[in-house]
Amino acid sequence: MLERLAAIQDTSRSRPLLQVLLKLFRLCVKVERNQEVLTEPQLGAMTVFLDTLQLCLKAEADTLTQQLLDVSATSYTL
Repeated sequence: MLERLAAIQDTSRSRPLLQVLLKLFRLCVKVERNQEVLTEPQLGAMTVFLDTLQLCLKAEADTLTQQLLDVSATSYTL
């Protein structure tokens, strides 16, 4: 899922994929073990989330931005 999220370069063309990925991530971070895995530095999840956040902010995609921030906040509250 991270690889697919990292491959997104245009939020308007990839909006459906981005929405599905964020929905899946939101479900994943409800499990504590998944939170632990996402916070491992070698996985690079934070970099992918920040790059995607930057794309969403440039595109002024407020809903997607909020969803991404929710996932990120839940992942990194350990």
